[in-house]
Amino acid sequence: MALCLRTLLCGAATMVALTSAGGTGSAVGATPGLVAAYSFDVPNTVVDASGNGNTGTTTRTTWVSAGKYGGALSFDGKSSWVTVADSASLHFTSGFTVEAWVKPHNAGGSAWQAVAVKERTAGIVFGLYANSSRSQPAAVVTAGATEQTAFGTAAVSSAVWTHVAETFDAAAVRLYVNGTLVSTTLAAGSPPDSTSPLRFGGDAVRGEFFRGSIDEVRLYARPLAASEIVTDMNTRVDAPAPDTQPPTAPGTPHVTGSTATSITVAWTASTDNVGVSAYGKYLGGTLVGSTTATSTTFTGLACATSYGLAFDAVDAAGNRSLQSTLQAATSPCPDTTPPSTPGALVASSVGETSAALDWTASTDDVGVVGYGVYRDGTQVGSSTSTSATVSGLVCATSYSLGVDAVDAAGNRSPRATVPVTTAVCTGTGTGASFFVAPGGSDAGSCTSTAPCATFSRAITLAAPGQVVEVAAGSYPAQTISAVKAGPAPVVVAPAPGAAVSVTSLAITGAYVEFRSMSVSGGYDVTPPGQFVTFRDIHTAHAFIVGNDTTIVDGEIGPIDSCVTGAEDGLQVWQRNAIATTRVTVDHVYIHDVSDHDNGCAGFPNAGVHDDCVQILAGHFTTIRNSTFFNCPTSNVIARPFNDTLDHLTIEGNVLNPERRPGASLSIGSTGDTCANVVIQYNTAIDASSIFNCSTAMIVRGNIFPAPRGGACAFGLTPQYSYDVWVMGPACSATDRVCTPAFVDPTVRDFHLLATDTCATDHGDPANCPATGADEVG
Repeated sequence: MALCLRTLLCGAATMVALTSAGGTGSAVGATPGLVAAYSFDVPNTVVDASGNGNTGTTTRTTWVSAGKYGGALSFDGKSSWVTVADSASLHFTSGFTVEAWVKPHNAGGSAWQAVAVKERTAGIVFGLYANSSRSQPAAVVTAGATEQTAFGTAAVSSAVWTHVAETFDAAAVRLYVNGTLVSTTLAAGSPPDSTSPLRFGGDAVRGEFFRGSIDEVRLYARPLAASEIVTDMNTRVDAPAPDTQPPTAPGTPHVTGSTATSITVAWTASTDNVGVSAYGKYLGGTLVGSTTATSTTFTGLACATSYGLAFDAVDAAGNRSLQSTLQAATSPCPDTTPPSTPGALVASSVGETSAALDWTASTDDVGVVGYGVYRDGTQVGSSTSTSATVSGLVCATSYSLGVDAVDAAGNRSPRATVPVTTAVCTGTGTGASFFVAPGGSDAGSCTSTAPCATFSRAITLAAPGQVVEVAAGSYPAQTISAVKAGPAPVVVAPAPGAAVSVTSLAITGAYVEFRSMSVSGGYDVTPPGQFVTFRDIHTAHAFIVGNDTTIVDGEIGPIDSCVTGAEDGLQVWQRNAIATTRVTVDHVYIHDVSDHDNGCAGFPNAGVHDDCVQILAGHFTTIRNSTFFNCPTSNVIARPFNDTLDHLTIEGNVLNPERRPGASLSIGSTGDTCANVVIQYNTAIDASSIFNCSTAMIVRGNIFPAPRGGACAFGLTPQYSYDVWVMGPACSATDRVCTPAFVDPTVRDFHLLATDTCATDHGDPANCPATGADEVG
């Protein structure tokens, strides 16, 4: 039969509502070569009564009680079929027979209606059809590489049951109707081998679906004679005996892995006279699930807890084996408790470039393994004892030195800090080794008598920890690319009493510190720039995409972004989808950032939304002890920007009203992913804040005007505690609603009066800050 004679439908129907078949039954009769037989007498089950285990599954079929013999399956002609998975017994190498009783809903027409089809890639091995393009039944086989078809002589009736059979003997394909041979077509060769399934009532290759009822299907691995076909016509397929034999118990369950909340167990497979369908898993005697594998994981358990586990096997008939049991325990509970804060931190032996620290030991529920040592919020060392020396300091410079404790689980304690000012400089006054002056030359060696002209030349010559002294005067834009070895930075500082002004600083180098100068056009740190410190620098704008950047003291602002085109006062951004890590802002006055109330009409950046600080995808960003004033939209806005906003700390700041109030702090937008965000001990004046990450953040010990919109939850509810709200409602049981008594808000002096009973001593007793901003200096 040529393929062009067929009406090809649009692929296979979608398989839904699969119903698992039952077990294998007893063999039918004594006719040799039988490989599969189906009575369809049990509703919606396709049991192979031949004993070969070729059970099937139904898809959108309906069981009817009025079959040829007993029940039958009804097919909708659209998407219903029976699927029998491939097996070795269904690979016919020379000859075969397939037969069935059919009762179509409509006779004739040109649609091919499949009764039984063995599929192969892009074709079929064989197919028995109740109707074809000639309005007659047909038998099709692929012999060699060619499909051959034996067509019937008349349409199959829709009024009565009709028996159809196909045989093939490697020489010809034959079609029988009601036991009578009606057509023979030569077909020399062997059928192709295929691992695709056998289907009844349709196929997935050509979409040829049968509409009506099918009963008593048999398949043989040889061609039957006409008399044998007649015998099958008059003999019903025996219903299989019910399967009452349970599987064997699963063998030797044993733990293959565990965590604090889960246990994974494996076992050896059970056996069954028909086949194991699944294994039941029991927790404390209760069935909690099943699996078809020989291993499983129990989840949602408590740490450091022993459980009684059990497993059994179940077959398709629902017979359950004896249980195999096991007692197993989860891993110890994880340590989430940090050590206590190191006590009695003191500094001694403070010299020009170093200071010694001593403290009393921290305690921990498991054990302290060491201490971190910090300079201005950046870790610069560690110690396993209760003392350390911080080196690489600059003479006549103030620092905040700190220590925290860490346990074996990585939990870190709150940090103890102590202010330290190094000894006055000796020698040249700054302890300088290299010198820069407006009239200098980079052809020299940067000595006091032959100074260089650029910062870059002197920094390149300097060793870690050395000082570059800058003479008074104005300097053009400076580009710094020297990567120093560290950890002590090369310090660039004015000569004693000198006023130094620089047009701009562009840093791609590492381990450099700039001190006490004005930078009119702004400074930026871009990769590979890192480990850069700006101490007491006065600038209009800062752009940071370099890791380990510290900004201490000084100011950022004023800036007119409409004129300069630079957005925001301070920008901490990502570069090439990589987040900037470990940026610290401490004791900085950030103020007077103007975008003409978002009205830069006629300027290149018209419509730009500006804020005093903008953080995009920052990791380990800290803004503390700083004062914000006259910001355009928000004091601080932070977003993950296709990353995670991770370890953001905003603490101890004074947040004055914005000119065009958006939100004093705007942390995250709807659905943003944030982690380890802490907002604590800030004083916000007038404008409310937005905390809108998809993960909770800690908001504690702050003074706020009111929850945004009068509701504590804006997005995911933050974890509020010990906050003071000038207007209600309170957002936690430890919050207060009251009006703090400030010294003089009209001049931005936000020290609390000694008589204040609202906010004084209301912070979290376990997390009280050592310092904080109280006013504009």
